[in-house]
Amino acid sequence: MESSSLPFLLAGFSLLLGVLAAGIFWYRRDSMQRPFKARRVAPPPRPARASEVSSTTPSVPHAATTRTRQHALFVIFAHPDATTDERLTEWLRGKNARFDDARKVFLIDGHKRSNPIVIANAYPPGEMADLLSGESNGTVRGVSLLVKPPLHRRRNQQMHVYVALAKEMNDTFRGQILDSEQNPVSELTYQTILG
Repeated sequence: MESSSLPFLLAGFSLLLGVLAAGIFWYRRDSMQRPFKARRVAPPPRPARASEVSSTTPSVPHAATTRTRQHALFVIFAHPDATTDERLTEWLRGKNARFDDARKVFLIDGHKRSNPIVIANAYPPGEMADLLSGESNGTVRGVSLLVKPPLHRRRNQQMHVYVALAKEMNDTFRGQILDSEQNPVSELTYQTILG
């Protein structure tokens, strides 16, 4: 082999590898977009007829059949004022809540520190002042209780703590408790959360 043909051979080989890399890039890009295209083109599922559904199948609420990414309950205080903020501060201290400066919410460990129960402001949604250190940005009119559900149903001890906190907060502040669709909470809602 001549010494002048070696650079041409290496250039040809690198060109071949470049074309191969571009082909892999386009193939992966198309395969990533394909599920989204298929989802748009697929017809919606046909609802089952009443005759096809057996009467022995127990009726399960829609909320219980879908997997939620996060449970949310809203406790709306009946008569919010400065004493409500003081009572909320004492209630948070009694639950050993800690303030998360980054998210501007309170965290209560409950049963698992890795999945804390989040207490945020309901009106306006989201950020809350650090009541434990004496900050205030107006009267708190309600709070949101948020928690992620467990991956396995048998590990739902945190959900029991979550429901107990919601009931206790409702009893303490004499407010109205609402679910994520702004409907009043019932025992069925609590059973759905517990799984």
